[in-house]
Amino acid sequence: MEHSLCILEGKSSLPALYDMINQYLSEGYAVIYSVENDPSRVIIEMTSLGIRAENLIQNGSLKLVDKSVFFSEDKIKFHNQELLNSWQSLVSSLKGFKWVLCIGSNDNFLEAKKTEELLEYEKKLAISGMSLEIVCCYDTKLMANLCLGYLIKILNLHQFTLHHHHSQFVYHEWHPSKLVELLSRCLNKAMGKESSHRLLNTLKMLYKIDDFTTSKYTSFEDPIRELLGDSANVIINSLVEELKQEIAFTRTNSY
Repeated sequence: MEHSLCILEGKSSLPALYDMINQYLSEGYAVIYSVENDPSRVIIEMTSLGIRAENLIQNGSLKLVDKSVFFSEDKIKFHNQELLNSWQSLVSSLKGFKWVLCIGSNDNFLEAKKTEELLEYEKKLAISGMSLEIVCCYDTKLMANLCLGYLIKILNLHQFTLHHHHSQFVYHEWHPSKLVELLSRCLNKAMGKESSHRLLNTLKMLYKIDDFTTSKYTSFEDPIRELLGDSANVIINSLVEELKQEIAFTRTNSY
C-alpha cells in the first residue's frame, strides 16, 4: 500500500485534485473520494471542469462518499478499525481495475480535537496491508493549529507528500532525515553558517537527532529549547514554517 499526505489550501485546491482524479480514472484506476460533505455538489463541480462524473459513477470507476458520514463523530472517537473496514469494503467492491486510489479527509479528527485517535488511525492505515493507494488530506488552516511535534508525528506516518507543481502532480518521498535538512536551513538563516554548523553538530552528538532508529527527539523541539532557552522560539517557529512550505500541496519551488 502507498500512503501519502496532502495538505489542501481550502476549496481553491479542489479543481487540481479533481484533475488528478480524472487522470487516474483515464489510466484505468478506480477512485474513491471522501474529502467533501456533498457528493452531488462534487458531481456539479467536476462536470463544470469537463469531467464526466455521472458516467464514471455509473460505470463503477468513481465512488463519491460523504465525508461527514464516512468519518462520522462516532467512528473517529471509538471505531478506527471500523474506518479501515469501510475502506476495505469499498475497495473489495471494485473489480477489474488497474488499481484503486482512495482519497479521504482527516479534518473531522482535528475539528473534534481527537488528535490521539487520529494518530492511531494513521498508524493502522500504515500497517493495514490493504491493496490500494491512499491519500490522506488535511486542510492547511486546521494543520496550522498543530504543534511542531504533532505535525511531525503525522508526517512520519506517511511515505509520500503529494504536490501540484506547474500543472503536474508529484509524489515526493518523505523521510525523517528531511527534518535535519530543514533545521539546518533555519539555523543558517537565524544564526549564520558557522554558528549554525556548531549547533547542529551539538544536536547530532548530544541528542542523536540524525539517528532515526534510536533518537527520542523526533521533533527536535526539546533539545533546541534545552540548548537555546527562550531564544529557541525563533528557530522552532522558523522550522514550522519551513516544514509547512515543504509539504504544501501547491509548491512554487523546484524538486
